[in-house]
Amino acid sequence: MSIAAFSIKRPVLISMVMVAMIIFGVLAYVGMPLNITPSIDIPYVLVQTTYAGASPDLIESQISKKIEDAVSMISGLDTITSYSLENVSLVLLKFTMDVDVDTAVQDVTKKVNNISNDLPDDADDPIFQKININELPILKIMLAGDSSKITMAELY
Repeated sequence: MSIAAFSIKRPVLISMVMVAMIIFGVLAYVGMPLNITPSIDIPYVLVQTTYAGASPDLIESQISKKIEDAVSMISGLDTITSYSLENVSLVLLKFTMDVDVDTAVQDVTKKVNNISNDLPDDADDPIFQKININELPILKIMLAGDSSKITMAELY
């Protein structure tokens, strides 16, 4: 028996099935959450170390390279990016999506604390931060104008 023949012989059953499908569809649509910016947990960890009065070359050799070597064997690590600037070292660690961010911060903290004696004595203790994409602004707007022609209130 084909679907068409079954539907013609039992119209009440088919009508009830259709009504049930419509009701379940409406309930699913109403109950489904809708977010413009859904919560995303991207596993990035930042290690920031300040060393006052140090040049970028000294920061790179004395701090950034040692931190990179220490954390390079952590499981789930995808990429390491370091920035050696004047007075500060920034080491950005990107993990694979299956890694828990809190566990990654703990692993990085352990590895860097193991080499803390190798870092310069004048350098501050490293600061560990997990980067939360949800806390970053969606849009930044900057407004500029000629103050001799227009007042700040008009510009606003």
